[in-house]
Amino acid sequence: MWEQVLIFMEQYRHQTIYVGCSGGVDSIVLAHFLHAHQFRIHLLHVNYHQRGSESDADMELVKTVAQQYSVPFSVKHYTRQLNGNFQENARVFRYAFFDEMALQTDGVIALAHHADDQTETFFMHLMRQSGIPGLACMPEKRERIVRPFLHLSKEELYQYAINNQLVWREDLSNQSTRYLRNKWRLEYIPLMKKTVPDLQVSVEVLVHAFQQTQRRLEQNMHPVSAEVFTTGKLTKEAFQSLSDEEAFELWRQLKQPSGLFPRFLELKQYTKGKYIEVNYPFTRIIHEGKYIVFVTEQQQTLLPRLIITPVAQLPRVFSKTEVYLNPEKVSGDLVLRNWEQGDRISPIGVSGSQLVSQVIKDAKIPSAERKKVLVVCDAKTIHWVVNLKIGKAAISKPGDPRIIKIELQDPTN
Repeated sequence: MWEQVLIFMEQYRHQTIYVGCSGGVDSIVLAHFLHAHQFRIHLLHVNYHQRGSESDADMELVKTVAQQYSVPFSVKHYTRQLNGNFQENARVFRYAFFDEMALQTDGVIALAHHADDQTETFFMHLMRQSGIPGLACMPEKRERIVRPFLHLSKEELYQYAINNQLVWREDLSNQSTRYLRNKWRLEYIPLMKKTVPDLQVSVEVLVHAFQQTQRRLEQNMHPVSAEVFTTGKLTKEAFQSLSDEEAFELWRQLKQPSGLFPRFLELKQYTKGKYIEVNYPFTRIIHEGKYIVFVTEQQQTLLPRLIITPVAQLPRVFSKTEVYLNPEKVSGDLVLRNWEQGDRISPIGVSGSQLVSQVIKDAKIPSAERKKVLVVCDAKTIHWVVNLKIGKAAISKPGDPRIIKIELQDPTN
């Protein structure tokens, strides 16, 4: 396996390899392996200052390793307050830093994700109904990011570190089941391995198949999405010839939320006049006889913006202009759209569900204003009739490890 890693990395022999190094065993092994095989490396580290002296000790270890190897070392400090989902905020900040550094020399970014990480990612995406793109998981190479350890297990990395007498740091937060990924790592996957000892191998085979399928879909749909962006329309014949998988990839390339995809497919079943509200860069998709027309915001007044913010805890006082949800109970992406006949919501404090039309009627909304009422929904459920009713399906409760605040913003601001 280690020979395969070396063969894979040889294509980057003449580039600077920016190694994301946390100080944990995985990235310490990656730095050692590349240095031992005389690659030109530059160690990168992010200090979030979340664990006090422990965070500083991680940084000092990576700095020491860089000095021992006589290679460059760069660190980025995150000193702003990180509210809500720390792991997601950290990931965004980290990748932005890595990209910024690699662009300076047209280098590549090497990350130490391994087969155990891939298995966790697969099941998390499966649980979230992420479709083929999600089940394709992490590729060995995408743009300037490379992951040479995806075929190695965590145990193999530990063994390499021990054999080479490497020093690394352990982050105790990785043992906390507060985070969903840690639950998969520490509880769910070990339980499955008792029944399926070769689980990791099986997942690797499946991921490889999904990656091949995803590559074909991307290649096939790229000219179709390019046509939509250029002309603003697609023939009804071309649209109806797409398989569901091709239509989903087109939807993804058009940068639309997965939660609206079922309604996009419904356009196949309707005749002229049917439309759906969508997200930037389009605002509406209309079935216009021979064409599916993608309307841009220059052609139509924008809906308010849906603002989703991770927060650490619920407020003491609630406002009717915002809603707090548990993201782990949300199916796919949240979207904002106009209500439609037949929409239903299961409101807090009400047994069963209600028609949104009845909610609007009970609120005594004037007839002329009723069509302007908005709902926030995912792929399956309406969670909020804006400013009128909140659904109970995913409502956040005290003690939830993850909470998101949902509110609207005037698109002109």
